Amino acid sequence: MSLHNSEINLIVEELLSKIIPGIVQKVSHAGSCGFILQIHFSKITERLFIDLQSGYSRLHLVQDDYEKRKEPTSFCMLLRKHLLQKKCVEILQVNQDRIVKAVFQGEEGQIFLFCELFGNKNSIVLTDSEL
Repeated sequence: MSLHNSEINLIVEELLSKIIPGIVQKVSHAGSCGFILQIHFSKITERLFIDLQSGYSRLHLVQDDYEKRKEPTSFCMLLRKHLLQKKCVEILQVNQDRIVKAVFQGEEGQIFLFCELFGNKNSIVLTDSEL
């Protein structure tokens, strides 16, 4: 079952205190269609899990290990290229909807990661400009 708007709001509030302003140290696959961003902040490393599985979309911090793919997909490599060593400076819920926006800052400017958690139609959008 997918997260509701109010649940996403609570998760975003938790993430604000745990990963802002953290540095992305690692990006990896988790399960069949999920990603883990390992973010270091204040001597603690947190793992942000983004799962896009149809019907079970979610985004939250995790402690457990997940099965990793032997070979990363091209999208995982793209996330690594643009997010590694970037500072996560903002995370928010867009218009109280099931969209979470994370803003990362690097030397070349800001990068935006949008997670759309709509249940059966989930997606991640990585862009260098706000949509």
